[in-house]
Amino acid sequence: MKGHMPTILHTESSLGWGGQEGRILREALGLRDKGWRVIMACQPGSGLEREATKTGFTCFPVKMSTAFSLSAVNCLLKLFQQEQVNIAVTHSSIDSWLTGWSSLLAAHKPIIVRVRHLQGGINNRFVYTGLCNTIVAVSQDIKQHMILNKGIPADKIQVIYSGIDTKRFQLAAKPLSLRAEWGVKPDEKLIGIVAVLRNKKGHRFLIRAAAAILNRHPKTKFVFVGSGPKEQEIKEEIAQKKLDRYFILAGKRDDIPEVLNSLDVFVLPSQMEALGQAIIEAMAAGLPVVASRVGGIPELVREGETGFLVPPEDSNALAGAIIKLLNQPQTARQMGLAGQKTVQENFDYHQMIGNTERLYRSLLTNIFGS
Repeated sequence: MKGHMPTILHTESSLGWGGQEGRILREALGLRDKGWRVIMACQPGSGLEREATKTGFTCFPVKMSTAFSLSAVNCLLKLFQQEQVNIAVTHSSIDSWLTGWSSLLAAHKPIIVRVRHLQGGINNRFVYTGLCNTIVAVSQDIKQHMILNKGIPADKIQVIYSGIDTKRFQLAAKPLSLRAEWGVKPDEKLIGIVAVLRNKKGHRFLIRAAAAILNRHPKTKFVFVGSGPKEQEIKEEIAQKKLDRYFILAGKRDDIPEVLNSLDVFVLPSQMEALGQAIIEAMAAGLPVVASRVGGIPELVREGETGFLVPPEDSNALAGAIIKLLNQPQTARQMGLAGQKTVQENFDYHQMIGNTERLYRSLLTNIFGS
């Protein structure tokens, strides 16, 4: 092992930059701070390559076009050998297959850890049963899905929640400049979603809930922060319902702690969600949350304690829960504080790093005896 510290290789075949890639980078930074050697194999020109290189990681460009790309297998085999990789951590489908095949052929075999970030369809069990040593699920919901629907042995799956730097989201004062920039008056309530503008995030259900909310609380504005493929459709639905003066489409922003601290209520009406990174951040900022009862969200939002859970695709229930919070500002505030405490105790970055480090050490001990 180089410098006596094990080498971890993260592989990622996705090109984008989102919650999944953010978690990879946070884990890599945390383990590097503790002395581990971390390197990456990414698609050339990917979001992860860009961000990881900025923070000083060595990224090896590997073109991962299909699950059976021989040139990619060849690159990974060379990497295992040349970098003396002890643990390879895979994150998306294509890189999991490629890393798995490579480990079967390798003389120097790393331990393979497959991280499952997403809910939903697993097309082929073999990548989980035959091509990795252990699986990390980012929520209990994902773990249960794998056991019940795919028959993957429970003892092969560890749950390690995504953690964030909770302190970043606790601002001393509400940043009023953003509200002013968006034309929100001091006596108006601001309700927001921070998420990619795509179908499964459910922005349209908040648009459909808006009339009922405004009926009871006319001094309310709504803000969508994020960009994405459904932007045009969202704009059209807002215009069609003549709600333009109540909705702000703020686009993609980098000042998320300031955005969250400008809101009164955070909403995420997703149709599916593995865990809900945006909810963790909103709770860290002390916001009450209204979200769908899907996927891993109930592991974050405790009904009536840190927010309200509503059935997915139900605009009436969504409106009802938001009105309840607006009717009871004191309760809303208490929920926000309870959520902040939950996140500090269970979803802080340091817990994620500690749990990950313990897992990697136990794998190294069990498999290499070192």
